[in-house]
Amino acid sequence: MFALGIMEEIAENLNLDHPEAHNAAANAKTFRNDSTEFSRICMYRQRMINQAEKIHKQLKQVQEERKSKQERQMDDAIRLMRYHEMQEQAFDPRKNGFDLSIAQLQEHIRRETVDSKAYLAEKVDYNRVLYLKELAKAA
Repeated sequence: MFALGIMEEIAENLNLDHPEAHNAAANAKTFRNDSTEFSRICMYRQRMINQAEKIHKQLKQVQEERKSKQERQMDDAIRLMRYHEMQEQAFDPRKNGFDLSIAQLQEHIRRETVDSKAYLAEKVDYNRVLYLKELAKAA
């Protein structure tokens, strides 16, 4: 809108020789003459920002729900896998309604085991002797 105001030479009748002053005057007159259009643009911009924030909040909520559901599904599948192992039976996660593989379940168990050992090490301030004693107690 400002460029159009300059192109239409809104400030022409001011007889300004300096180009920057001429452009500033043209911009000011354009803003004054089209203030309702600028207000409308600002309103639409704010609406778009509000809508984007609302969508972002919804996205975060959906992501949190999905992550929570995946964690519950992983825990349920591991419990069933261990039950089947105890019964010396084969376990197929997909046949039991899980979209997971045995390799994914085993990797999750491995990560949890390493993580719990790291927490134990942290608890004893990474003292190897105390760590081994606590590890033996837990076993």
